Amino acid sequence: MKRLLLAAGIAIAPTFAFSQGSYLDIMGIIRGDSLGAQFGKKVVPAGDVNDDTIPDFLVLATGSQKVYLFHGKKGGLDTLPDLAFEHKTQLNWLGDLNNDGGWDFGMRETGQALQMSIYFGGLCLDTIRDGFVKGESSGIFGGDGFGGYFSAGKLSNIGDNQIVSGITAKGFDSSRFYFFNFIQDTVDSLPFKTLDLEKREGNGAGPSEAVGDINGDGFADLAIGRQATTVNGKVEIFLGASNFDTIPDVILNPPSYLTPGLAAAFGSKLFAVGDLNNDNLADFVVGASRTPLLYFGGNPFDTLPRFVLDRIADHFVNGGDINYDGFNDLLVGRDEFPITGFAYVYYGGLSMDSVRDLEIRELDLPFLARGFGQTVAGLGDIDGNGSNDFAVGSTSNTDPDRGYLWVFNGLLPSTDVEDGKALLPRDFTLNQNYPNPFNATTVIPYSLSRKSLVRLEVFNILGNVVNVLVEAEQSAGNHKAQWDGMDSIGRMLSSGIYIYRLKVGNQSETKKMVLMR
Repeated sequence: MKRLLLAAGIAIAPTFAFSQGSYLDIMGIIRGDSLGAQFGKKVVPAGDVNDDTIPDFLVLATGSQKVYLFHGKKGGLDTLPDLAFEHKTQLNWLGDLNNDGGWDFGMRETGQALQMSIYFGGLCLDTIRDGFVKGESSGIFGGDGFGGYFSAGKLSNIGDNQIVSGITAKGFDSSRFYFFNFIQDTVDSLPFKTLDLEKREGNGAGPSEAVGDINGDGFADLAIGRQATTVNGKVEIFLGASNFDTIPDVILNPPSYLTPGLAAAFGSKLFAVGDLNNDNLADFVVGASRTPLLYFGGNPFDTLPRFVLDRIADHFVNGGDINYDGFNDLLVGRDEFPITGFAYVYYGGLSMDSVRDLEIRELDLPFLARGFGQTVAGLGDIDGNGSNDFAVGSTSNTDPDRGYLWVFNGLLPSTDVEDGKALLPRDFTLNQNYPNPFNATTVIPYSLSRKSLVRLEVFNILGNVVNVLVEAEQSAGNHKAQWDGMDSIGRMLSSGIYIYRLKVGNQSETKKMVLMR
Protein backbone atom coordinates (compact mmCIF):
# COMPACT_ATOMS: atom_id res chain seq x y z
CA MET A 1 0.00 0.00 0.00
CA LYS A 2 1.26 3.50 -0.83
CA ARG A 3 2.74 5.48 2.08
CA LEU A 4 2.05 9.17 2.73
CA LEU A 5 4.64 11.52 4.22
CA LEU A 6 3.14 14.40 6.18
CA ALA A 7 4.60 17.84 6.70
CA ALA A 8 4.82 16.99 10.39
CA GLY A 9 7.31 14.26 9.50
CA ILE A 10 5.12 11.19 10.16
CA ALA A 11 4.57 8.43 7.59
CA ILE A 12 1.17 6.70 7.64
CA ALA A 13 -0.90 4.34 5.55
CA PRO A 14 -3.63 6.58 4.09
CA THR A 15 -6.35 3.92 3.89
CA PHE A 16 -7.17 2.01 7.06
CA ALA A 17 -9.58 -0.84 7.83
CA PHE A 18 -11.20 -0.76 11.27
CA SER A 19 -12.79 -3.44 13.40
CA GLN A 20 -16.38 -2.71 12.36
CA GLY A 21 -15.59 -3.53 8.73
CA SER A 22 -15.65 0.01 7.31
CA TYR A 23 -12.78 1.69 5.54
CA LEU A 24 -11.66 5.19 6.53
CA ASP A 25 -8.87 7.40 5.27
CA ILE A 26 -6.42 8.78 7.81
CA MET A 27 -6.13 12.23 6.29
CA GLY A 28 -3.10 13.03 8.41
CA ILE A 29 -1.55 13.43 11.84
CA ILE A 30 -0.52 16.73 13.43
CA ARG A 31 1.88 16.63 16.35
CA GLY A 32 2.92 19.10 19.02
CA ASP A 33 5.95 21.30 18.45
CA SER A 34 7.88 20.14 21.53
CA LEU A 35 8.04 17.49 24.24
CA GLY A 36 5.38 18.15 26.87
CA ALA A 37 3.32 20.32 24.50
CA GLN A 38 0.16 18.29 25.25
CA PHE A 39 -1.05 19.21 21.75
CA GLY A 40 -4.61 18.11 21.02
CA LYS A 41 -5.96 18.47 24.55
CA LYS A 42 -9.09 20.12 23.09
CA VAL A 43 -10.23 20.52 19.50
CA VAL A 44 -13.21 22.55 18.27
CA PRO A 45 -14.55 23.39 14.81
CA ALA A 46 -14.00 27.03 13.84
CA GLY A 47 -16.17 27.35 10.74
CA ASP A 48 -14.78 29.15 7.70
CA VAL A 49 -12.67 32.02 9.06
CA ASN A 50 -10.77 32.89 5.85
CA ASP A 51 -13.67 32.92 3.37
CA ASP A 52 -12.41 30.06 1.18
CA THR A 53 -15.57 27.91 1.70
CA ILE A 54 -13.48 25.27 3.56
CA PRO A 55 -14.04 24.96 7.34
CA ASP A 56 -11.17 25.50 9.78
CA PHE A 57 -10.47 24.29 13.34
CA LEU A 58 -8.76 25.24 16.63
CA VAL A 59 -6.49 23.02 18.75
CA LEU A 60 -5.42 23.57 22.38
CA ALA A 61 -1.94 22.58 23.58
CA THR A 62 -2.04 22.88 27.36
CA GLY A 63 1.67 22.17 27.84
CA SER A 64 2.72 24.88 25.36
CA GLN A 65 -0.15 27.07 26.61
CA LYS A 66 -1.28 27.92 23.10
CA VAL A 67 -4.34 27.63 20.89
CA TYR A 68 -3.58 27.03 17.21
CA LEU A 69 -5.78 27.84 14.22
CA PHE A 70 -5.55 25.46 11.26
CA HIS A 71 -7.13 26.40 7.94
CA GLY A 72 -8.86 23.71 5.94
CA LYS A 73 -7.34 23.08 2.55
CA LYS A 74 -8.66 21.48 -0.62
CA GLY A 75 -6.84 18.31 -1.47
CA GLY A 76 -5.36 17.47 1.91
CA LEU A 77 -4.47 18.43 5.46
CA ASP A 78 -2.19 21.38 6.16
CA THR A 79 -0.23 20.36 9.27
CA LEU A 80 1.23 23.83 9.89
CA PRO A 81 -0.86 26.27 11.95
CA ASP A 82 -1.94 29.58 10.42
CA LEU A 83 -2.37 31.49 13.69
CA ALA A 84 -1.34 30.98 17.32
CA PHE A 85 -3.05 32.39 20.41
CA GLU A 86 -0.33 32.64 23.05
CA HIS A 87 -0.68 31.99 26.79
CA LYS A 88 -3.91 29.98 26.68
CA THR A 89 -4.85 27.09 28.97
CA GLN A 90 -8.54 26.48 28.13
CA LEU A 91 -10.66 26.46 24.97
CA ASN A 92 -14.48 26.36 24.69
CA TRP A 93 -16.78 26.49 21.66
CA LEU A 94 -19.65 28.95 22.33
CA GLY A 95 -21.67 28.91 19.12
CA ASP A 96 -22.55 32.16 17.35
CA LEU A 97 -22.83 34.70 20.18
CA ASN A 98 -23.14 37.80 18.00
CA ASN A 99 -25.32 36.26 15.27
CA ASP A 100 -22.89 37.15 12.48
CA GLY A 101 -22.67 33.64 11.06
CA GLY A 102 -19.28 32.86 12.63
CA TRP A 103 -18.59 30.66 15.63
CA ASP A 104 -17.19 32.24 18.79
CA PHE A 105 -14.92 30.89 21.52
CA GLY A 106 -13.95 31.20 25.14
CA MET A 107 -10.28 30.95 26.14
CA ARG A 108 -8.56 31.19 29.49
CA GLU A 109 -5.42 33.31 29.64
CA THR A 110 -2.43 31.91 31.52
CA GLY A 111 -2.53 33.14 35.11
CA GLN A 112 -6.10 34.49 34.82
CA ALA A 113 -8.00 32.18 37.19
CA LEU A 114 -10.90 34.63 37.57
CA GLN A 115 -11.52 35.48 33.89
CA MET A 116 -12.50 33.87 30.61
CA SER A 117 -11.74 35.80 27.41
CA ILE A 118 -14.19 35.87 24.50
CA TYR A 119 -13.06 35.78 20.87
CA PHE A 120 -15.42 36.45 17.96
CA GLY A 121 -14.98 34.00 15.08
CA GLY A 122 -15.70 34.33 11.42
CA LEU A 123 -13.65 36.64 9.19
CA CYS A 124 -12.84 38.86 12.19
CA LEU A 125 -11.05 36.13 14.18
CA ASP A 126 -7.72 37.40 15.50
CA THR A 127 -5.60 37.12 18.63
CA ILE A 128 -7.08 40.22 20.30
CA ARG A 129 -9.88 39.32 22.67
CA ASP A 130 -13.29 40.89 22.04
CA GLY A 131 -14.51 40.76 25.62
CA PHE A 132 -14.28 38.87 28.89
CA VAL A 133 -16.36 37.64 31.79
CA LYS A 134 -15.05 37.41 35.33
CA GLY A 135 -15.79 35.73 38.62
CA GLU A 136 -15.34 36.83 42.20
CA SER A 137 -11.96 37.66 43.71
CA SER A 138 -12.93 36.92 47.32
CA GLY A 139 -15.40 34.91 49.38
CA ILE A 140 -16.11 31.21 49.15
CA PHE A 141 -16.58 31.43 45.36
CA GLY A 142 -13.38 33.40 44.80
CA GLY A 143 -10.18 31.93 43.39
CA ASP A 144 -9.44 29.14 40.92
CA GLY A 145 -12.22 27.25 39.21
CA PHE A 146 -14.21 29.98 37.49
CA GLY A 147 -14.98 28.89 33.94
CA GLY A 148 -14.60 25.20 34.69
CA TYR A 149 -18.13 24.73 33.34
CA PHE A 150 -18.48 27.15 30.43
CA SER A 151 -21.15 27.15 27.70
CA ALA A 152 -23.54 29.51 25.94
CA GLY A 153 -26.93 29.70 24.26
CA LYS A 154 -30.04 31.85 23.95
CA LEU A 155 -31.62 31.14 27.34
CA SER A 156 -33.58 34.39 27.54
CA ASN A 157 -34.77 37.48 25.66
CA ILE A 158 -32.82 39.69 28.07
CA GLY A 159 -29.91 39.73 25.61
CA ASP A 160 -28.91 38.25 22.26
CA ASN A 161 -27.30 35.24 23.96
CA GLN A 162 -26.18 34.22 27.42
CA ILE A 163 -22.94 32.69 28.73
CA VAL A 164 -23.07 30.36 31.74
CA SER A 165 -20.06 29.69 33.95
CA GLY A 166 -19.98 27.56 37.10
CA ILE A 167 -17.63 27.24 40.07
CA THR A 168 -17.60 24.99 43.14
CA ALA A 169 -16.86 26.68 46.46
CA LYS A 170 -13.60 25.60 48.05
CA GLY A 171 -14.19 23.85 51.35
CA PHE A 172 -17.98 24.11 50.99
CA ASP A 173 -20.65 21.83 49.57
CA SER A 174 -22.15 24.39 47.20
CA SER A 175 -21.72 25.68 43.66
CA ARG A 176 -22.50 28.99 41.99
CA PHE A 177 -23.48 29.51 38.37
CA TYR A 178 -23.05 32.93 36.74
CA PHE A 179 -25.15 34.17 33.83
CA PHE A 180 -23.63 36.83 31.54
CA ASN A 181 -25.43 38.76 28.81
CA PHE A 182 -24.25 39.33 25.29
CA ILE A 183 -25.89 42.30 23.57
CA GLN A 184 -24.97 43.87 20.21
CA ASP A 185 -21.36 42.67 19.99
CA THR A 186 -20.73 43.52 23.64
CA VAL A 187 -20.06 41.00 26.39
CA ASP A 188 -21.21 42.20 29.80
CA SER A 189 -18.35 41.22 32.11
CA LEU A 190 -20.61 41.27 35.18
CA PRO A 191 -23.35 38.64 35.62
CA PHE A 192 -27.00 39.64 35.44
CA LYS A 193 -28.03 36.59 37.44
CA THR A 194 -26.49 33.95 39.70
CA LEU A 195 -27.71 30.55 40.85
CA ASP A 196 -26.46 28.95 44.06
CA LEU A 197 -26.94 25.22 44.56
CA GLU A 198 -26.07 23.61 47.87
CA LYS A 199 -25.35 19.96 48.42
CA ARG A 200 -28.70 18.63 49.59
CA GLU A 201 -29.60 15.07 50.47
CA GLY A 202 -26.19 14.03 49.23
CA ASN A 203 -26.50 15.71 45.80
CA GLY A 204 -23.68 18.03 44.75
CA ALA A 205 -23.90 20.48 41.83
CA GLY A 206 -22.05 20.54 38.53
CA PRO A 207 -21.31 20.08 35.69
CA SER A 208 -23.53 22.45 33.69
CA GLU A 209 -24.17 22.60 29.96
CA ALA A 210 -26.34 24.75 27.70
CA VAL A 211 -27.69 21.79 25.75
CA GLY A 212 -29.65 23.64 23.06
CA ASP A 213 -33.41 23.74 22.51
CA ILE A 214 -34.72 20.38 23.75
CA ASN A 215 -38.44 21.24 23.70
CA GLY A 216 -38.88 23.32 20.53
CA ASP A 217 -39.79 26.67 22.11
CA GLY A 218 -36.99 28.61 20.42
CA PHE A 219 -34.85 28.97 23.55
CA ALA A 220 -31.77 27.03 24.56
CA ASP A 221 -32.04 25.06 27.80
CA LEU A 222 -29.59 24.54 30.65
CA ALA A 223 -28.82 21.21 32.33
CA ILE A 224 -27.00 20.90 35.66
CA GLY A 225 -25.78 17.56 36.98
CA ARG A 226 -26.34 16.68 40.66
CA GLN A 227 -24.29 13.54 41.23
CA ALA A 228 -24.20 12.01 44.69
CA THR A 229 -22.47 9.29 46.72
CA THR A 230 -25.02 7.54 48.94
CA VAL A 231 -28.25 8.51 47.14
CA ASN A 232 -29.29 8.67 43.49
CA GLY A 233 -27.90 11.46 41.38
CA LYS A 234 -30.13 13.58 39.15
CA VAL A 235 -30.07 16.23 36.44
CA GLU A 236 -31.98 19.49 36.80
CA ILE A 237 -33.08 21.17 33.56
CA PHE A 238 -33.85 24.87 33.43
CA LEU A 239 -35.89 25.64 30.32
CA GLY A 240 -35.06 28.83 28.48
CA ALA A 241 -37.83 31.45 28.39
CA SER A 242 -38.45 35.15 27.75
CA ASN A 243 -37.72 35.74 31.41
CA PHE A 244 -35.34 32.95 32.35
CA ASP A 245 -35.53 31.92 36.00
CA THR A 246 -33.44 29.68 38.23
CA ILE A 247 -36.18 27.21 39.19
CA PRO A 248 -35.70 23.78 37.59
CA ASP A 249 -38.49 22.82 35.19
CA VAL A 250 -37.58 19.17 34.61
CA ILE A 251 -35.85 16.63 36.85
CA LEU A 252 -34.12 13.62 35.28
CA ASN A 253 -33.67 10.65 37.60
CA PRO A 254 -31.50 7.62 36.83
CA PRO A 255 -33.36 4.75 35.12
CA SER A 256 -34.13 1.78 37.32
CA TYR A 257 -31.80 -0.60 35.48
CA LEU A 258 -28.64 1.26 36.59
CA THR A 259 -26.70 -0.28 39.48
CA PRO A 260 -26.71 1.68 42.79
CA GLY A 261 -23.19 2.94 42.13
CA LEU A 262 -24.05 4.19 38.65
CA ALA A 263 -27.34 5.66 39.87
CA ALA A 264 -25.41 7.73 42.43
CA ALA A 265 -23.00 8.93 39.72
CA PHE A 266 -25.87 9.88 37.39
CA GLY A 267 -25.30 13.49 36.30
CA SER A 268 -21.52 13.44 36.72
CA LYS A 269 -21.09 14.36 33.04
CA LEU A 270 -23.16 16.36 30.54
CA PHE A 271 -22.60 16.83 26.81
CA ALA A 272 -24.62 18.74 24.22
CA VAL A 273 -24.53 16.64 21.01
CA GLY A 274 -26.81 18.59 18.65
CA ASP A 275 -29.69 17.05 16.66
CA LEU A 276 -29.03 13.39 15.83
CA ASN A 277 -32.45 12.44 14.41
CA ASN A 278 -33.38 15.52 12.31
CA ASP A 279 -36.37 16.59 14.42
CA ASN A 280 -34.93 20.11 14.93
CA LEU A 281 -34.60 19.47 18.65
CA ALA A 282 -31.38 19.23 20.64
CA ASP A 283 -30.17 15.91 22.05
CA PHE A 284 -27.70 15.39 24.88
CA VAL A 285 -25.74 12.78 26.82
CA VAL A 286 -25.82 12.29 30.59
CA GLY A 287 -22.94 10.39 32.14
CA ALA A 288 -23.27 8.09 35.13
CA SER A 289 -19.53 7.99 35.76
CA ARG A 290 -18.35 6.56 32.40
CA THR A 291 -21.70 4.99 31.46
CA PRO A 292 -23.40 7.25 28.86
CA LEU A 293 -27.17 7.66 28.46
CA LEU A 294 -28.54 9.42 25.37
CA TYR A 295 -31.63 11.67 25.64
CA PHE A 296 -33.53 12.91 22.60
CA GLY A 297 -35.26 16.28 22.62
CA GLY A 298 -39.03 16.24 22.33
CA ASN A 299 -42.24 18.15 22.94
CA PRO A 300 -43.29 16.86 25.36
CA PHE A 301 -39.78 16.01 26.52
CA ASP A 302 -39.25 12.35 27.46
CA THR A 303 -37.50 12.10 30.84
CA LEU A 304 -36.38 8.53 30.10
CA PRO A 305 -33.19 8.02 28.08
CA ARG A 306 -33.51 6.69 24.57
CA PHE A 307 -30.88 4.10 25.46
CA VAL A 308 -27.55 3.43 27.15
CA LEU A 309 -24.65 3.36 24.69
CA ASP A 310 -22.97 -0.01 24.36
CA ARG A 311 -19.51 1.21 25.46
CA ILE A 312 -18.24 3.19 28.43
CA ALA A 313 -16.62 6.45 27.34
CA ASP A 314 -15.50 9.91 28.40
CA HIS A 315 -16.13 12.47 25.64
CA PHE A 316 -19.13 13.00 23.35
CA VAL A 317 -19.69 15.49 20.51
CA ASN A 318 -21.77 15.94 17.40
CA GLY A 319 -19.46 14.54 14.73
CA GLY A 320 -21.41 15.85 11.75
CA ASP A 321 -22.70 13.50 9.06
CA ILE A 322 -19.74 11.11 9.00
CA ASN A 323 -21.44 8.36 6.96
CA TYR A 324 -23.14 10.69 4.46
CA ASP A 325 -26.74 9.60 5.13
CA GLY A 326 -28.28 12.99 5.94
CA PHE A 327 -28.10 12.61 9.75
CA ASN A 328 -25.54 13.95 12.19
CA ASP A 329 -23.61 11.25 14.02
CA LEU A 330 -22.40 10.87 17.61
CA LEU A 331 -18.60 10.88 17.94
CA VAL A 332 -17.23 9.38 21.16
CA GLY A 333 -13.79 9.25 22.78
CA ARG A 334 -12.68 6.71 25.39
CA ASP A 335 -9.30 7.37 26.97
CA GLU A 336 -7.88 4.33 28.75
CA PHE A 337 -4.29 5.53 29.31
CA PRO A 338 -2.01 3.69 29.92
CA ILE A 339 -4.18 0.96 28.35
CA THR A 340 -5.39 1.24 24.76
CA GLY A 341 -7.82 4.05 23.89
CA PHE A 342 -10.79 4.09 21.51
CA ALA A 343 -12.95 6.33 19.36
CA TYR A 344 -16.49 5.29 18.40
CA VAL A 345 -19.06 6.56 15.92
CA TYR A 346 -22.79 5.96 16.42
CA TYR A 347 -24.75 6.79 13.28
CA GLY A 348 -27.63 9.18 13.86
CA GLY A 349 -31.06 8.64 12.33
CA LEU A 350 -34.72 7.97 13.01
CA SER A 351 -33.87 4.44 14.12
CA MET A 352 -30.57 5.29 15.87
CA ASP A 353 -29.55 2.56 18.29
CA SER A 354 -27.08 1.95 21.10
CA VAL A 355 -24.66 -0.24 19.12
CA ARG A 356 -21.52 1.49 17.82
CA ASP A 357 -21.18 1.60 14.04
CA LEU A 358 -17.46 2.40 13.80
CA GLU A 359 -14.70 1.61 16.26
CA ILE A 360 -11.14 2.94 16.04
CA ARG A 361 -8.68 1.34 18.45
CA GLU A 362 -5.34 2.74 19.47
CA LEU A 363 -3.86 -0.71 18.79
CA ASP A 364 -4.98 -0.48 15.14
CA LEU A 365 -3.08 2.76 14.48
CA PRO A 366 0.28 2.87 12.71
CA PHE A 367 2.10 3.66 15.97
CA LEU A 368 1.44 3.97 19.72
CA ALA A 369 -0.92 6.86 20.52
CA ARG A 370 -0.88 7.42 24.29
CA GLY A 371 -4.16 8.81 25.58
CA PHE A 372 -5.96 8.17 22.27
CA GLY A 373 -9.60 9.25 22.64
CA GLN A 374 -8.93 12.03 25.15
CA THR A 375 -10.62 14.50 22.84
CA VAL A 376 -12.86 14.18 19.76
CA ALA A 377 -14.26 16.75 17.35
CA GLY A 378 -16.36 16.88 14.21
CA LEU A 379 -14.55 19.24 11.80
CA GLY A 380 -16.71 19.38 8.69
CA ASP A 381 -15.24 18.92 5.21
CA ILE A 382 -11.77 20.38 5.87
CA ASP A 383 -10.17 18.99 2.69
CA GLY A 384 -12.99 19.75 0.26
CA ASN A 385 -13.60 16.16 -0.90
CA GLY A 386 -17.30 16.10 0.02
CA SER A 387 -17.10 14.07 3.25
CA ASN A 388 -17.41 15.31 6.83
CA ASP A 389 -14.12 14.79 8.63
CA PHE A 390 -13.34 14.31 12.32
CA ALA A 391 -10.39 14.37 14.72
CA VAL A 392 -9.25 12.31 17.71
CA GLY A 393 -6.56 13.53 20.10
CA SER A 394 -3.91 11.38 21.78
CA THR A 395 -2.21 13.05 24.73
CA SER A 396 -2.02 12.32 28.43
CA ASN A 397 -1.43 14.40 31.56
CA THR A 398 0.84 11.67 32.96
CA ASP A 399 2.91 11.16 29.82
CA PRO A 400 4.99 14.20 28.82
CA ASP A 401 4.83 13.74 25.08
CA ARG A 402 4.17 16.20 22.29
CA GLY A 403 0.57 15.17 21.77
CA TYR A 404 -0.91 14.09 18.44
CA LEU A 405 -4.10 14.91 16.57
CA TRP A 406 -5.37 12.17 14.28
CA VAL A 407 -7.57 13.51 11.45
CA PHE A 408 -9.88 11.09 9.61
CA ASN A 409 -11.85 11.52 6.41
CA GLY A 410 -15.56 10.82 6.72
CA LEU A 411 -17.28 8.26 4.50
CA LEU A 412 -18.83 8.85 1.09
CA PRO A 413 -21.76 6.83 -0.35
CA SER A 414 -19.53 5.21 -2.97
CA THR A 415 -15.84 5.70 -2.21
CA ASP A 416 -13.13 3.87 -4.13
CA VAL A 417 -10.09 3.28 -1.95
CA GLU A 418 -6.74 1.65 -2.54
CA ASP A 419 -6.39 -2.10 -2.98
CA GLY A 420 -9.83 -2.22 -4.63
CA LYS A 421 -11.83 -1.88 -1.43
CA ALA A 422 -15.06 0.13 -1.61
CA LEU A 423 -18.19 0.94 0.33
CA LEU A 424 -20.86 -0.97 -1.58
CA PRO A 425 -24.62 -0.31 -1.80
CA ARG A 426 -26.49 -2.27 0.85
CA ASP A 427 -27.49 -5.69 -0.43
CA PHE A 428 -29.93 -6.83 2.26
CA THR A 429 -33.17 -5.77 3.96
CA LEU A 430 -33.92 -6.14 7.67
CA ASN A 431 -37.62 -5.99 8.58
CA GLN A 432 -39.39 -5.35 11.88
CA ASN A 433 -39.99 -8.39 14.06
CA TYR A 434 -43.53 -9.69 14.62
CA PRO A 435 -45.34 -9.79 16.90
CA ASN A 436 -43.90 -6.75 18.64
CA PRO A 437 -44.21 -6.50 21.61
CA PHE A 438 -44.09 -10.24 22.16
CA ASN A 439 -44.33 -12.66 25.06
CA ALA A 440 -43.22 -16.15 24.04
CA THR A 441 -41.56 -15.98 20.62
CA THR A 442 -41.07 -13.48 17.81
CA VAL A 443 -40.02 -13.76 14.17
CA ILE A 444 -37.33 -11.57 12.57
CA PRO A 445 -37.65 -11.49 8.75
CA TYR A 446 -34.87 -10.35 6.41
CA SER A 447 -33.82 -10.78 2.81
CA LEU A 448 -30.51 -11.08 0.97
CA SER A 449 -29.83 -9.98 -2.61
CA ARG A 450 -26.85 -12.34 -2.91
CA LYS A 451 -25.20 -15.26 -1.16
CA SER A 452 -23.59 -13.76 1.96
CA LEU A 453 -22.06 -14.44 5.35
CA VAL A 454 -24.77 -13.47 7.86
CA ARG A 455 -24.75 -12.78 11.60
CA LEU A 456 -27.99 -11.93 13.44
CA GLU A 457 -27.48 -11.04 17.11
CA VAL A 458 -29.59 -9.69 19.97
CA PHE A 459 -28.41 -7.06 22.46
CA ASN A 460 -29.86 -5.85 25.75
CA ILE A 461 -30.35 -2.14 26.47
CA LEU A 462 -26.81 -1.93 27.88
CA GLY A 463 -25.37 -3.08 24.57
CA ASN A 464 -24.36 -6.58 25.68
CA VAL A 465 -24.89 -9.47 23.26
CA VAL A 466 -27.42 -11.87 24.82
CA ASN A 467 -27.90 -14.28 21.93
CA VAL A 468 -26.70 -14.99 18.39
CA LEU A 469 -29.60 -16.28 16.29
CA VAL A 470 -27.81 -16.78 12.96
CA GLU A 471 -24.14 -17.10 12.07
CA ALA A 472 -23.81 -18.79 8.71
CA GLU A 473 -23.46 -18.33 4.99
CA GLN A 474 -26.93 -18.04 3.43
CA SER A 475 -28.26 -17.91 -0.10
CA ALA A 476 -30.06 -14.99 -1.73
CA GLY A 477 -33.75 -14.69 -0.93
CA ASN A 478 -36.10 -14.29 2.03
CA HIS A 479 -35.16 -15.61 5.46
CA LYS A 480 -36.67 -15.72 8.95
CA ALA A 481 -35.17 -16.21 12.39
CA GLN A 482 -37.13 -16.96 15.57
CA TRP A 483 -36.24 -15.78 19.07
CA ASP A 484 -37.79 -17.16 22.25
CA GLY A 485 -36.61 -14.47 24.68
CA MET A 486 -33.77 -16.65 26.03
CA ASP A 487 -30.08 -15.89 26.26
CA SER A 488 -27.38 -17.98 24.60
CA ILE A 489 -27.38 -20.61 27.40
CA GLY A 490 -31.15 -20.93 27.67
CA ARG A 491 -31.89 -18.55 30.55
CA MET A 492 -35.15 -16.60 30.42
CA LEU A 493 -34.55 -12.87 29.98
CA SER A 494 -36.57 -10.17 31.72
CA SER A 495 -39.06 -7.81 30.10
CA GLY A 496 -37.65 -4.78 28.34
CA ILE A 497 -36.32 -3.31 25.11
CA TYR A 498 -33.90 -5.45 23.10
CA ILE A 499 -31.98 -4.62 19.94
CA TYR A 500 -31.35 -6.98 17.06
CA ARG A 501 -28.61 -6.38 14.50
CA LEU A 502 -28.13 -8.04 11.13
CA LYS A 503 -24.56 -7.98 9.77
CA VAL A 504 -24.06 -8.95 6.15
CA GLY A 505 -20.44 -8.74 5.11
CA ASN A 506 -19.18 -5.29 6.10
CA GLN A 507 -22.66 -3.78 6.47
CA SER A 508 -25.18 -3.85 9.29
CA GLU A 509 -28.60 -2.59 10.37
CA THR A 510 -30.33 -2.62 13.75
CA LYS A 511 -33.92 -2.47 14.99
CA LYS A 512 -35.62 -2.56 18.38
CA MET A 513 -38.15 -5.03 19.85
CA VAL A 514 -39.99 -5.26 23.15
CA LEU A 515 -40.22 -8.42 25.28
CA MET A 516 -43.16 -8.46 27.72
CA ARG A 517 -43.36 -11.28 30.26
